Amino acid sequence: MEEIIIHTKLKSQIHITENNNLPAIKLIVTTTDPSIIKEIITNTFNKKPILIQPEFRDPIIALGALINKGIMARDKETGELIFL
Repeated sequence: MEEIIIHTKLKSQIHITENNNLPAIKLIVTTTDPSIIKEIITNTFNKKPILIQPEFRDPIIALGALINKGIMARDKETGELIFL
């Protein structure tokens, strides 16, 4: 089994957008930590995965964007959020 190293310092902001007129999510990651940069490059050359923790800067605004782009909606009967 392949070893996967998890870095809690490597976080990604999620941007809700469109691509070819379809709802899309863009992950943007920036780091200046030399050990993480080294690991990302090494894993890229060795075709190994990296793990990124996605996060919303403002969850309420993100929820509005997800609904606006047609990715999520409120169920009319239960009021719960559902993926479309």
